Amino acid sequence: KFIIDNGFSLLNEIFYNDYLKDIRKNLNYQKEIYFDPTKYNICLHLRSLNGCDVPTYPSMETYHVYKNAKDIRNIFDVLKEKYYNKNVCMYVHSQGDEKDFQDLVEFSTDNFQVILKLNQHPIDDIYHMSNSDVFIMSKSSYSWICHLLNPNQTIVRDDFYQPTYPNRVLLDLNYKFNPNDLKLC
Repeated sequence: KFIIDNGFSLLNEIFYNDYLKDIRKNLNYQKEIYFDPTKYNICLHLRSLNGCDVPTYPSMETYHVYKNAKDIRNIFDVLKEKYYNKNVCMYVHSQGDEKDFQDLVEFSTDNFQVILKLNQHPIDDIYHMSNSDVFIMSKSSYSWICHLLNPNQTIVRDDFYQPTYPNRVLLDLNYKFNPNDLKLC
């Protein structure tokens, strides 16, 4: 309630002054960082069903319930075209079995590798999603936390229910967006 009442109106100031960088830098992350500094690291968070979750409904866009690889493919196609001259690692953060995400791994190419990061400890996920070169949110508060910590561009659905930083790129209902809105890092 405090954040809603006081922070939402200050979101642009928080972004432009990078007020949350100390939180991002001080995440108690003890494991090996798997980002390769020679590659362009993109993180995609997909909400999926799990035993602790509330029942899903269509606007939550739960993967393999209301959305599938055909929907997500639009994002991959634009990113492959936009970053054709970069060596990209696309990390998919979610929960579930690898077999349920193989349809996304099949989008891999020589210079666009799709890597699954499933069932990771939350700090692992948050650390990497908040430090990625580009972050693709799901419609979840968990994703939103990572967005707030990440000063780089975030791709987010245009009907996401919380405010987002001004450098975001908006996805439409069909997961399409204007590639010109993405800046090259």
